[in-house]
Amino acid sequence: MSIEEMDLPERFGEPPERVAGAVRTLLGMGLLQKHDSSPGTLTVVSPDSAELNIVGPVTRRVAEMQGAVDQIRIELSGLADLYRKGIIHRLRQEGVETIRNLADVRARLEELAAGVKREVLTSQPGGARPEEVLGEAMVRTEAALARGVVMRTIYQHTAQFSQATLAFVEQMTAMGAEIRTIGDAFSRLIVFDREVAFIELWDAPQGAALVRDPSVVHFMVESFERAWVQASAFPLAVGRREAIAVSDAVKSDIIRMMIAGEDDKAIARRMGMSVRTCQRHINEIMTRIGARNRVQAGYLLRTLDLSGANGPFRAEG
Repeated sequence: MSIEEMDLPERFGEPPERVAGAVRTLLGMGLLQKHDSSPGTLTVVSPDSAELNIVGPVTRRVAEMQGAVDQIRIELSGLADLYRKGIIHRLRQEGVETIRNLADVRARLEELAAGVKREVLTSQPGGARPEEVLGEAMVRTEAALARGVVMRTIYQHTAQFSQATLAFVEQMTAMGAEIRTIGDAFSRLIVFDREVAFIELWDAPQGAALVRDPSVVHFMVESFERAWVQASAFPLAVGRREAIAVSDAVKSDIIRMMIAGEDDKAIARRMGMSVRTCQRHINEIMTRIGARNRVQAGYLLRTLDLSGANGPFRAEG
C-alpha cells in the first residue's frame, strides 16, 4: 500500500511537524519506504518484513560481538592459567629451592652454618661417613658450637664401628654436641634454627632441596624429635658390652625388615652397611633360629616374633 506524504497531515488530522516526525521514525524502523522515482510517495512495509530487515543486521552484529567476547574469554582463560602457574612457581621457589650441584649444596650449607644462631638438628643415615665429609662437617660444627649453638645429630647404629666417625663424635661431644644412634627409622636431614631445612633430592642424591616453608620445616623437626627419643647415646668407646648391644639392635632391625619381605640389598641400604655384612647378619639370624633358607626364616620370624626386646638378640649383661 502506497500513500502520498503530503496527504498525511490532512488524513490523520495532525500538524505537519508531528506527522513529519512520525514519518522519520517509521522510515528509520523500516515500516515505511520511499520510492526512488517518486520521493513523495511512501510505501507501507509489513512489520514482519521490517523485523527481518532491521533485526537481521543487529542479530549478526550481536553474534559477531558474542564471538569476540568468547574469544576474549578464551584468551583471558589462557592467561589466567599462566598467571596461576606463575604464582605456584613463585611460591614453590620461595618455599622450596632445588639445588642439584654438590658444590652449590656445600656452599649453601657453609652460608647457613655461618649464620645459624640457636640450633642445628642433623640426621645422617648410611652408617659410617666418609672422612672427607666428616672433615668438612668438622669445620662448620666447631664454629657453630663455639658460638653456643645447640647441636644434635642422629647416626645409624652401624656408624659406631667407624673409627673416623668415632673420632669425629668424640671431638664434637667434647665441645658440647649431642649425638645418638638408631636403626633405620629416619632420613637425611639438616635443620637450621627450625627455619630452614636441607633434605635429599629423591632423584639426585648429590643434590638437595632447601625448604623454608614453616609448616614443612615444623613437620621435619617433629619427625627428628620422634627419632631422637627412640635413639640411644653414641658410645664413645665400643667395648664388648656395647658391641653386643649394637649387634643385637642391628639384628633386631634386620629381622623386622626380613619379616616385611625386604631383600638383602634393600636391608643393607637402609641399615647403612655393605651387602656382604648384611648377609653375614642374616646368616647368623638364620643359624640361631634353625632356618635352612630365607622362606623358612621368614616363617619362623613371623611365628616366633624375634624382633622385640625379649628376643634372642638382646644384649646380655
